Amino acid sequence: MHMDRRVGINNIQSEGSARMSIVEHHMDWVVEINNIQSEGSARISIVEHHMDRVVGINNIQSEGSARISIAEHHMHRVVEINNIQSEGSARISIVEHHMDRVVESHIQSEGSARISIVVHHMDRVVGINNIQSEGSARISIVEHHMDRVVGINNIQSEGSARISIVVHHMDRVVGINNIQSEGSARISIACRASHGPGSGNQ
Repeated sequence: MHMDRRVGINNIQSEGSARMSIVEHHMDWVVEINNIQSEGSARISIVEHHMDRVVGINNIQSEGSARISIAEHHMHRVVEINNIQSEGSARISIVEHHMDRVVESHIQSEGSARISIVVHHMDRVVGINNIQSEGSARISIVEHHMDRVVGINNIQSEGSARISIVVHHMDRVVGINNIQSEGSARISIACRASHGPGSGNQ
């Protein structure tokens, strides 16, 4: 459902008992959903609700009994979710609720992993990059912030690990980098910063 310029949905392929559902509700410029591939008993659901410029969702691949769900609700400029790959009995769920500039994610899951990312922000930049899970791991990242930059990078989990990161802040920068877990480990990080530039770094 759209009222303006251009919508392109290209190169959608499904093999096996797959179900693909794409819903688009927008009022403005360009929406492109490209290179969606599903093999096996996968279900890919993409829901987009936006009012402005550009949304690009590219290179989504699912193999095996995976379920990929992407929901986007935004009012402003650019959202990009690229290079999502799932192999095995994985479930990848990405929910983004934002009002401004850029979100980028590079998520990979292999094995019986479950990756859940929730981003709720009102301002500039959120980057969640290079999340990899192998084995019976569960990675949960929740971000709730109102200001500048949050970066969570290079999270790797191997074995029966559970990584939970909760970031709740109101100011400048929170960075959680280079978290690695191997074996039966459980890593829980909670950051709460309400004032001061750079507060909450761990």
